[in-house]
Amino acid sequence: MNERDLKLEEALSSQLGVDGNDYMFTTKQVFLVRVNLVILKLLLEERKKRGIAVVLDRPHGYLAHLLTLHKIDQTNLSYIDTVAKFSGDCVFEDPKKVIYTNGPFHVELLLNAFSEGYTDDFQTKVIDISEVDFIIIDNIATALTYNTMESIAMCCEALRKLAEEHGILCVVGIDPDAHRSLYSLLKGYMTNEIKIEERWLRG
Repeated sequence: MNERDLKLEEALSSQLGVDGNDYMFTTKQVFLVRVNLVILKLLLEERKKRGIAVVLDRPHGYLAHLLTLHKIDQTNLSYIDTVAKFSGDCVFEDPKKVIYTNGPFHVELLLNAFSEGYTDDFQTKVIDISEVDFIIIDNIATALTYNTMESIAMCCEALRKLAEEHGILCVVGIDPDAHRSLYSLLKGYMTNEIKIEERWLRG
């Protein structure tokens, strides 16, 4: 990562996880992937945390490739992939590292993998909650294409419960200008908002 990304990581480190466990960060759509990468570097390498990335935007292989490109250790990262089967880009890897769903159509059920072992209409393994320190959703606005606001609200409620009851750090990013209604919804569930300042991105 370059010097600008390291400055962004430093700025995020001073806020993420400092006050509670549920966080929404706001930035322009074009910067979402970059901020997610920096957050993952912070959590996986600097803080030595174990986590799950829920991918709604692109198959998990895309994010895994970017992490590899930036030499970010993925040993303690697993995925819930809602896109790969739907797009026909499914690579059956270690089931301990990747849980595939049948598609992005049931966002309200995604986090049932932590309690009942299913994510939509088929059974998956139950994720051991004691082995998870954080959950990050790559681009929650993508869910609007296939889900109702009510479904997304149910997902947010499940996230908040995981944060409150199990001390899991939950992180969601959004472009508030592009998705005003969803941003307003998230504000009702996520206690903390980190506004990504342009100077953090420009260096």
